Amino acid sequence: MIDHRYKGFVCKKVNYNDNDAIISVLTSSKKEVFKARGILKVTSKNASSCNYFMISEFLTSSKTELSNQSLKSSSSIKIFKKPYEDLLVSGCYLFICSLLDQVSEHINGYDLAIKCFEYFEEDKHPINVLNYFLKYLCNGLGYQSNLKGCANCNNKNNLVSFEIESGGFICNNCFDATRYEKMTPNFLKEVYTFLSKEDYYELNDTHNIKLLGVYSKFLKDVVGLNISSYEFILKCL
Repeated sequence: MIDHRYKGFVCKKVNYNDNDAIISVLTSSKKEVFKARGILKVTSKNASSCNYFMISEFLTSSKTELSNQSLKSSSSIKIFKKPYEDLLVSGCYLFICSLLDQVSEHINGYDLAIKCFEYFEEDKHPINVLNYFLKYLCNGLGYQSNLKGCANCNNKNNLVSFEIESGGFICNNCFDATRYEKMTPNFLKEVYTFLSKEDYYELNDTHNIKLLGVYSKFLKDVVGLNISSYEFILKCL
């Protein structure tokens, strides 16, 4: 048997049989998947460290390097407290986990996720943290917005809309009412500032929620990701 040891956080957990689960863990290098037999039993010593909202160390084994892994033991390294205290934070945390699980073959967002989890712990606005995550997730997937002007013609004046699929901002000359939504100048200015800054930037609450809707629609309709956690987040607002 070959042992594998790694550190990461649970990004997906699927129960099967009566007491077992298939657990996906995102690490700094890749996603690891293993069977955890008996993990749902009350007496399981590994149950607490195989939950969401924490960084844990996992020891698994497999017959060969490529065969399925099974959990031998696990221990928690750090627990994020805010998801247990705030339902909105919990929803945003799980949304991040769900998205990273789905795109793990294309990008590794481990470091970005940890940064966002730390922002939650610092009491930063959960929706703003989520938008910060989504900005860099979209960039990583190859959808970085053009900030030099209209995505179609580079016109810097009379920008009236923003759409990620089209490449960013849309001017009045290129606006198509059947495709784009007219947006207020204040919203577009704040989105521009948000996108142009590498560091964390706070949007106002109304713009935060609207931008989250833009990102979520894009990820669902264009990228084809499951965004069921988004509906839960809306209920928590």
